[in-house]
Amino acid sequence: MRKFFMGLLVGVLMCLSSNIVYAGSLQAAEVNVSVTGDLNFERDKVSTFNESKTISGTAEKGTDIDIVVYTKSFYGRFKEVESYSIKVGDSNLFSQALGLRVGENYIEFRASKDGLKDYYKSVIVNRKNKAIKTQLENSIYIP
Repeated sequence: MRKFFMGLLVGVLMCLSSNIVYAGSLQAAEVNVSVTGDLNFERDKVSTFNESKTISGTAEKGTDIDIVVYTKSFYGRFKEVESYSIKVGDSNLFSQALGLRVGENYIEFRASKDGLKDYYKSVIVNRKNKAIKTQLENSIYIP
């Protein structure tokens, strides 16, 4: 009987002590990234006539940056077209030119670093045809 109570006591102590073993913060800090350049991630959708856009900015050394460009297919599904992986170096700067296709281009930007919460942004860039630009430039509007 004594062995049974000792075993029960050890089991209860093991269960109770496991809750206080981890004393770290439950909220992980987010990766420190500042994105600048041609893309505005504050908006959901932007339009352009340009064939490319540039993402640049600053991040801590050792940050892994992944950029994926998708285009909308004829069937309405997004298909991956380009993918870039960048490791931020000593200068704490990064820059990447992204090629755009005519139509909707969905761009995902993700920055990650060991032990920190990922930084994620996305935007849809609608690249217009050059013919539309020419037509708009040659149009005469009478108020």
